[in-house]
Amino acid sequence: MAELAQARVSRLRHAALLYAGPGEFAVGVVRFVETAAQAGDPVLVACAGPGLDLLRPRLLGHGGVTWIDMRGIGVNPARLIDAISLFGRQHHGRAIWCVHEPAGCTSDS
Repeated sequence: MAELAQARVSRLRHAALLYAGPGEFAVGVVRFVETAAQAGDPVLVACAGPGLDLLRPRLLGHGGVTWIDMRGIGVNPARLIDAISLFGRQHHGRAIWCVHEPAGCTSDS
């Protein structure tokens, strides 16, 4: 995932972060967000409540992060697609970075 995070490309890239527990999840996401912040790009982080609770304190200094609680979106993938699409339109012409954790999977499991 780090290689994709550092590659500035104009087309969609999708990567998975495999992690063994909350610590690995947090480290991977924080690295991704920090890379986006260094590039000056906005980031959308969509996780269920426990994931947000884990990440927010670690990313307090990164003002370009937009947070979405996946519990509000639910398990319907169309709602996430709509949220990402809206985020992209709000930052039209800029590279956007997105992290999402499916509503049925939480970093504490």
